[in-house]
Amino acid sequence: MSDYIRSVDPNDFYILGRGSNSLINPDSTVPAIIRISADAVDPEINGTRVRLGAGMPMNRLQDFAVKQGLSGLEFAAGVPASLGGMVAMNFGCWGRSMSDFVTGIQVVDDTGAIRWLTGDEAQFSYRSSIFHQKKWVVVAAELELTESDSDTVRAAMLANIHTRIEKQPLRDKTFGSIFKNPPGQFAAQLLESAGLKGRQWGAIQLSDRHANFLLNTGGARYSDAIDVLEILKATVQSIANIELELEVKLFK
Repeated sequence: MSDYIRSVDPNDFYILGRGSNSLINPDSTVPAIIRISADAVDPEINGTRVRLGAGMPMNRLQDFAVKQGLSGLEFAAGVPASLGGMVAMNFGCWGRSMSDFVTGIQVVDDTGAIRWLTGDEAQFSYRSSIFHQKKWVVVAAELELTESDSDTVRAAMLANIHTRIEKQPLRDKTFGSIFKNPPGQFAAQLLESAGLKGRQWGAIQLSDRHANFLLNTGGARYSDAIDVLEILKATVQSIANIELELEVKLFK
């Protein structure tokens, strides 16, 4: 890959991973949405350190980890996302985050230059990173994993997938988690305590399985979802005096 592509106007595009935690306005005036190919970068392995393309979806990443006998990413098994998107948002659950494993990130910056960032330079925090402030394209990520055996890694991943299917509406039409967890709180519990779990507004329902997921029961529009998000935020604010922050990325 060339060390320089071209000058890039960040207003000309959005970057999309697998779109699993995104809500896209069909009337957006942004000219292009860029999705990184799963095959744009060949995997590289050096012991327990691996370099993988940002477009690699989690199901392929699971297969790769099992085949190589590498442990660490079991917590993310079953998430319908790509590596680049999970790095950019610092995906996490069950006490682990992508930042625990990322040692380097290859990016295209806003000048078109291709370079590597260290994990520290990525400025990881809860569900955030430097990519929330700068419109850089994640091309690849370097991860430090742990040596294990394939059967152990496979069993842990299957167990986590089963847990997700039981507790989250993964088979319904959703855009993933709605809100970030406020400090010391859980967004789902706040929404449930506000009496919103299972409530329906037209074609949109707040899941009765996990209250931090919105379901499109058929024909819901972008504007409908935005209206419901405002209702949810306002209700929790009035009852719990807590302002919920969106985790879902809005492509306006």
